Amino acid sequence: AQSTFPWSIIADPFVSRRPIRPLISRNILFGFLVSLLSGFGVVILRNRFDNVFHTSSELSSESNIPILSTLPFLQVIKDYESGNILKLFKKDNSSESKYQNFFYEESLREFFTSIRFLSVDKPLKVIAITSSIPSEGKSFSNILISKSISEFDKRVLLIDSDMRRPTIHKRLTSDNILGLSNLLVDESLDWRDAIKI
Repeated sequence: AQSTFPWSIIADPFVSRRPIRPLISRNILFGFLVSLLSGFGVVILRNRFDNVFHTSSELSSESNIPILSTLPFLQVIKDYESGNILKLFKKDNSSESKYQNFFYEESLREFFTSIRFLSVDKPLKVIAITSSIPSEGKSFSNILISKSISEFDKRVLLIDSDMRRPTIHKRLTSDNILGLSNLLVDESLDWRDAIKI
C-alpha cells in the first residue's frame, strides 16, 4: 500500500480514557428529565380529559351541593339476587355480615339525620330517589332507607312509581295486584286499599 500511495505512520493509535461518545452522565440526566416531563404530561392530559368523579368530595366540590351520606359497598348485597332484602339484615347472620351490615345501617341513619337537619322548620314529608339509568340500586336503597326511617318511630309509606319495571314488590316478596297504577286509573279506589303492610 505504501508503494502505491506513499504514506507513513506518524503516531501509534490509542484509545482515549475519556471517550467523546457516549456521554453516560449526560444521557442519564437527559433520560431522567425526559421521563419526568413525559410523566407530568400524561398526568396533565389525564386530568384534562378525565370526566369521572372518583370520590364524593370531588362531586361535592364540583357541583357545590353537599353530600348527605355515602353508602358503602357490601359484597353480601351484590351476591344477593332475589327474595326479601330485609332478611340480609337479620340478627342471625355471620359475624362478618353483621360487621358489614352495621356500617351500611349506620350510613342510612346518617342519611336520615342529614335529611332531618336540611329543613328544621318544615319537616320533609316526601323523599324521591331516582337515577339516570336502570339497575343502580334505587329499589334497594328505597327499602333500606324506609326501614331506617321507621326505626326512628316515623311512619313510612313506600311507593314504587316505576310503571315500566316495578321491582320493590319483588324485593319485599309481595304481590303486585293492586298498586299506584290502579289508583291513577280507577278513581273509585281508596289509596288505603293499595297499602301492603
